[in-house]
Amino acid sequence: MYSVSSGSAADAAMSQALGLALRHLAVTFLWVLVTRLAAAAGCWCCGYVAREAWLKAGPPARRPKQERTGTGDEVSLEAARGIEEIEAYLTAACSPRTRPPHLDGGA
Repeated sequence: MYSVSSGSAADAAMSQALGLALRHLAVTFLWVLVTRLAAAAGCWCCGYVAREAWLKAGPPARRPKQERTGTGDEVSLEAARGIEEIEAYLTAACSPRTRPPHLDGGA
């Protein structure tokens, strides 16, 4: 067993341990502060570079509108046909145990 000491030796050891812990805490805090400031400076600089590049390039170019060849009815018919094909594939691909009732024809 360890002997328990008291008095000035114990106080000195305790204050030394507390001092080392506080020093470690301060060093850790300073390293975190330095790394965060470095990261913030990097973001700040990259932001200025991106801003300058964007100002030099100007606004994005507008593409001319393309003429639509189909009407809205053709698009909705094609979408409905695609949905039917997907439902048919899912009905064929899933096992009968996991098939939802509405895909099974209500049976």
